[in-house]
Amino acid sequence: MKESIRLCLLFSVVLLFCGCEKTKEEKDIKLETLRGTKWKLEGIVDETGALKVLEPKDCEECFTLTFFTDYMATVRSIDHNTFTFGLQNLNPDIGMNYDLWLELYDKDGKYYINGDDFRRSIITTKSYAATHNELTLYSKYYTLLFKLQQP
Repeated sequence: MKESIRLCLLFSVVLLFCGCEKTKEEKDIKLETLRGTKWKLEGIVDETGALKVLEPKDCEECFTLTFFTDYMATVRSIDHNTFTFGLQNLNPDIGMNYDLWLELYDKDGKYYINGDDFRRSIITTKSYAATHNELTLYSKYYTLLFKLQQP
């Protein structure tokens, strides 16, 4: 009995000092550092855990969030129209119409539907997490995984 208690205590100490310390690169960024940052969508993660990269893939400005305050960002999907998104008052149950929204990508002149999933997911965000180079939005429909483009 005493031996098992000692092993448990030793294991706890080892975990405390060895396994839990994050490196400088792994530490979560503070929300105030979101101001002035730009994030590009890596992909949408569905309920199976699969990452779907949205089309058009060659568009550097598509599927981006650019934070102009600590909690407010400009969102760009495919076309040049943008909208504002706030992390302070998330409402995943917002009413939305069911009309699909196609967007014209001016570089190739084609219409894409992927922006619809992107916009619906942004608008219905329930929560989020941010680290030094990754921003994750958890929405009513999907999980959106973003990578930092510029600090």
